[in-house]
Amino acid sequence: MVAARPKITTLGTAVDLTDPSVNPQAAPTSTPRQGGFTLRNRVNFTNVSASNKAAMTVNNAAMTTLPAVPFYILEVPERTYVKDLTLFAVEGETVPGFSMSNVSSPTNSDFDSMTWSFGAHRNRKDVTNASYSAATDLVHITTVPANQACAVGGVIAGDVFGNLDVKVNTNNLVWIDLFDAIDGSLATSAEPMQTAKMIRNRGASALGSSGADVLQQNEGEYFPYGGYVSMRFGPFNASMDASDAAVVTDYYAASVGTVFSLAGTWEVQANCMYVPE
Repeated sequence: MVAARPKITTLGTAVDLTDPSVNPQAAPTSTPRQGGFTLRNRVNFTNVSASNKAAMTVNNAAMTTLPAVPFYILEVPERTYVKDLTLFAVEGETVPGFSMSNVSSPTNSDFDSMTWSFGAHRNRKDVTNASYSAATDLVHITTVPANQACAVGGVIAGDVFGNLDVKVNTNNLVWIDLFDAIDGSLATSAEPMQTAKMIRNRGASALGSSGADVLQQNEGEYFPYGGYVSMRFGPFNASMDASDAAVVTDYYAASVGTVFSLAGTWEVQANCMYVPE
């Protein structure tokens, strides 16, 4: 049976997780400093309303033209270069993850071509400019530099910082490279690296081996007028395989579609540089 693979072609209405009225744990935006500084934010999705943690809804029986909701996870000050991102689990908290509702009996290989992607919404003019309008001047960056164009499957549109692979497993959407909780079970030498994920794009197979992908260092993104680091489902606007009709009914039946939501506690940090006037 063919696995279910959606085609994501549009962005939904953005959710600002840097806003304390949306995310009660939102961290204050860091003050830029010459010599480098860190942007960070934390979200416990238990404390976020259902409508503000829904990341994608299957809205048709063919799983085409699905909108992905972008989440603003870091507010970036003006004249800031964001070098790289890391997603952390938090001690004593449920690890970063997902939940699914309105789903029948999914197959464990479903959505194995889908990613959780990290990109940029960048202002193209100063927000204090009288003509500034977020609707037109806060732009979703969809082009990566040419030297990042060897990512597996071609250029991953919009994944300025990179992505993490996901798939369905036992009636839930999970990371292919799983997170481990930071608790009393953290006992093996391998587990600490399962509690933090650096966000990167993947390159072509290493040394001619089809089983090994190069993890590329990102170019990062410069925000001369500020903006947001955003995250969403992907790949964005990519050609996906047609889904088997019998599989699709697990995610869309009687005009009711599966809702994919965010769960657990997420800590996102970015290493940044400040460019003075």
